Amino acid sequence: MPARVMVLWPTTARATPSSPLAAVSWLTAATVLTGAIAGCASVATDLESAPGAPRIVIDGVFDDWGPCAGVDDPADAAAAELDLREVCLAHDSDAVYLRFDLGRPVNAQGLEGILSLALDADGDPLTGWRGPALAGIDLIIEFTHLDPDDPNRVRYGLRTFIPDPAAPPDSERVLEALDPYELGLFFEPRHTSRSIETRLGRDVQLPNGIRTFVGDVTRGHLAYVERAGRQHDAIGPFALDLGPRGGLARPRLDGDPLLRAPGTAFRILSWNVSRARLLRNPEPFRRILAATAPDLVLLDEIAPAVTPETVREVLSSTPAANGWSVHVGSSGSAQRGAIAARLALDTEPTFSRVLYPDSVQPLLRGVAGRDLHEVQANATEAGAPAAGAWVSVGGRRLLLVTLDLVCCGNRADAIEDRIRRMEAASINAAARRALAVAAEAGRAAYGVIVGGDFNLVASETPLDVTAAGLAPDGSDLVAAYALQLDGRTSATWDGGRGPFPPGQLDYVLYSGTTLDVRRAFVLETADLAAPWLTRHGLDVSDSEEASDHRPIVVDFSWRERP
Repeated sequence: MPARVMVLWPTTARATPSSPLAAVSWLTAATVLTGAIAGCASVATDLESAPGAPRIVIDGVFDDWGPCAGVDDPADAAAAELDLREVCLAHDSDAVYLRFDLGRPVNAQGLEGILSLALDADGDPLTGWRGPALAGIDLIIEFTHLDPDDPNRVRYGLRTFIPDPAAPPDSERVLEALDPYELGLFFEPRHTSRSIETRLGRDVQLPNGIRTFVGDVTRGHLAYVERAGRQHDAIGPFALDLGPRGGLARPRLDGDPLLRAPGTAFRILSWNVSRARLLRNPEPFRRILAATAPDLVLLDEIAPAVTPETVREVLSSTPAANGWSVHVGSSGSAQRGAIAARLALDTEPTFSRVLYPDSVQPLLRGVAGRDLHEVQANATEAGAPAAGAWVSVGGRRLLLVTLDLVCCGNRADAIEDRIRRMEAASINAAARRALAVAAEAGRAAYGVIVGGDFNLVASETPLDVTAAGLAPDGSDLVAAYALQLDGRTSATWDGGRGPFPPGQLDYVLYSGTTLDVRRAFVLETADLAAPWLTRHGLDVSDSEEASDHRPIVVDFSWRERP
């Protein structure tokens, strides 16, 4: 997938593993970060002096783990969907972290069977359920689970519950179901991967009175079981020694957390606005846009009733010298894209209707009865939900694209993921045509930025396909690495409750050969301290009230061409 080139200011600096799609080197990223911090040291985040500050970031990148402290298992499940190889364990004052090596690339929330994590959350083997491989089980988390109405089917997403202590070891029974959100549960990546990492909050009181991970130790067991109940592979029991929980240690921000990075040429905000919410409740959108003060805005998943005037209204508290220029795309049926700029925009005609390939029709005919009416409308008439426009910033032309790929389908062979790949290919082709026509007319692009909801809940391929060859020099776009302001997760979607915990669905891609990221973050207003909420005119619940997606904010500077 496109390399997530990370320049975090004023939080921490880490780099992704090397990738054939990486267009900006680790050395370059480190150089940019050093300059940014040196230019504004008074706004630095001091993680070193914060006792118990988190060591693990839930972002689907594993270089922060270091050597694995845990247990391993040999390759011994050749016939199974996965082959459990390793469980790595870590903790800080706020959470317990587990990393699973699943032996093969799979999607943990879209398996054929059930991946089950049993935990003795209070470290006491005398409380909880005595299971076949572990005593004292207080909590079970299933990544993909059986349909309670049909034992021959699995349901995608997580199931979390307290097992009945009175159940016999060979007959697990549910005492009480839990919502994953109640456990402070995060995991990444959401797409197909050989490894996943997960976070569980400490000192969460369960309905049975047990407080999670406040004792001296926690123990666990991980197993993969087929639908019929036959265990294919297991690893554990394993144990994690826990230090005192202490107080919650958050990164210390010495300055305005929404301040632009030094050397920023322009700031862009990309946001899935959840269809008609922009019409029903515009105030939190208005406050967030005013507080972040972007120069360029990419909005996806907007309702057809949203007009340029609607967008200008929510931007009315964010001044522009000559008013905001707004383009609302015409491609897409029930959802579309919009692009806004403080400068003049030129609409890109190749995005007026982004057609699907003809091969989508037989695919759709083969799935009668599925809830794909919107995709059917897009594929037969409206086109993929995307919009494109040009803007000139400081005399340099940028092609801007916003998109929203079809949701759902948690397996790489799911029809939804196959359609996502088709949508990505059509959007990539439209952008290539736009770049070629502009170059022939002597108005070549200096840079390209694509933002939106990629819905990567199965394969990574749609991101790769979208990024392929779109930089002005023909190289691939790269993905900006952005964390929430608390530095703990890259999640851009938060449903508030349900079987799918917060996760990263949204990305900003850019031409790394011509643009540098000075800073990137995901805005969750709940991460902001009260003085900064007041300073920026925000309410703590603005993110939640506005959309189930969180905006990605990126500060860009120019990378001079050789």
